[in-house]
Amino acid sequence: RRAPGAPRMPPPRRAEEPARAAPATLDWAPAPTGPRAARFTTADGLVIHGDYHVLKPALPCPGAAILLHGNESDRRCWEPLLPALKARNLAVLAIDVRCHGASTEWERALRAPLTRDDIPTQTSEMPRDVAAAVAFLEKDGFAAERIALVGSSVGGGVALQYACRNPRIPCVAALSPQR
Repeated sequence: RRAPGAPRMPPPRRAEEPARAAPATLDWAPAPTGPRAARFTTADGLVIHGDYHVLKPALPCPGAAILLHGNESDRRCWEPLLPALKARNLAVLAIDVRCHGASTEWERALRAPLTRDDIPTQTSEMPRDVAAAVAFLEKDGFAAERIALVGSSVGGGVALQYACRNPRIPCVAALSPQR
């Protein structure tokens, strides 16, 4: 018997009665609204910077795209295209190729800014930047066969150069490619 005013206790559970399951929880967190900073090193020791736009984990992912800007530009030039790529749940890695944007640390180390005469030499080395970007995405679980390259101007030429030497890359979109 319970004393007057005492709270009522639930009846004891019988041994054969199963315990109630805990409420279901999500096993993933929603993707952040902005990109993650990406930073990786090329085979010749340059640090490349980029923005890695993370997927929504609950949706299937068809692949990833590496975005390569044109001369005298940087990764921000792709911002108008990002909503369309993200709507298709593609992982997107927009990078600053060597000598552009945030990928100019070695310039400061040399204490010598680039001149127009240096651009052809650096352009021929830009496929190394793409190789490092592909390796970055491979470490995140993307096979090269699921990575597309998208480039404008010089970036389009670099994308074509890299894909010609690496047949595992299935798709290249080159907008006004330059050599």
